[in-house]
Amino acid sequence: MKKHLSSFFLILIFIVYVGYRRLLAPDVVPVVAAPQPDVTSPVTSSEPPVPTSTVFKPKAKKKQGLYRDGVYTGASADAYYGSVQVQVTVSGGQLSDVQFLQYPSDRATSNRINTRAMSSLRSEAIASQHAPVDVVSGATETTGAFNVSLDSALSQAQ
Repeated sequence: MKKHLSSFFLILIFIVYVGYRRLLAPDVVPVVAAPQPDVTSPVTSSEPPVPTSTVFKPKAKKKQGLYRDGVYTGASADAYYGSVQVQVTVSGGQLSDVQFLQYPSDRATSNRINTRAMSSLRSEAIASQHAPVDVVSGATETTGAFNVSLDSALSQAQ
């Protein structure tokens, strides 16, 4: 019961953290308006006034990718019947591969469940390019631990 409660609490904290990070998205570019001329004083300059409808936008940076290239190992996370630890490969700024270094496999049931879940988790992570991924039915504990380890690895790549 204690493991379930602590796992639930850890996943809840992780979900709140991810939601907080998404609310503060750094890719929002502010639009700055040009200074307005003083219309109360007569124009004494020979220069034409700056049009009031001009808006200056900073040049957008060319997006290189979400992550720095390399191989990153995530933290080991408890999945009740064992630990899950992943290693991610980032190529061209994109998540290109996820390998399981540890997963619960000492019981026949754990091995059967996790063998099926690992391919789904791997493809979901590569497709979404971030953590957390959706829960795999029947492998809730493994999915939660996978998300913790994946987030740990991807945070190293940022």
